Amino acid sequence: MKRKKNIIVFLSILIIFALLIQLIYISVNKIEQKPNVEKVKIDVDKIYLAVGGEEKLSYEIKKNNDSDIYLSFRSEDENIATIDENGIVHGISNGTTKIYVSADDKSDSCDVLVTNLIVPAPSEPNTLKELINGKSYTKEENPVCA
Repeated sequence: MKRKKNIIVFLSILIIFALLIQLIYISVNKIEQKPNVEKVKIDVDKIYLAVGGEEKLSYEIKKNNDSDIYLSFRSEDENIATIDENGIVHGISNGTTKIYVSADDKSDSCDVLVTNLIVPAPSEPNTLKELINGKSYTKEENPVCA
């Protein structure tokens, strides 16, 4: 009976020792798992919205596997624009902000310009800067409507 008990204790110690060696091996070699998300990409660089307007954000998520992902949307300044859980951007007040889409540890952002009056997007970068800084144009001078 005592011999049987000694064998059980020995086998238990042996199993515990094998588990400890396995844990040490894993922690030393740090078996790395690929993240679920490889890339998040918003399809546009800028969104132009009127105050009170809205637009569905178009984005792409490239996954490494079929695992579930945690998707979130965020506005840098919710006083200017917000984004809801469905990816719809809402213009709140005049200004510029950034909208972020994140999936697991990857994210992307785009600029949002909210104004009282929406005109076609300017083709020249300096025109946009002038409009944001408050430069006004007559209808004849307006580079966007020319």
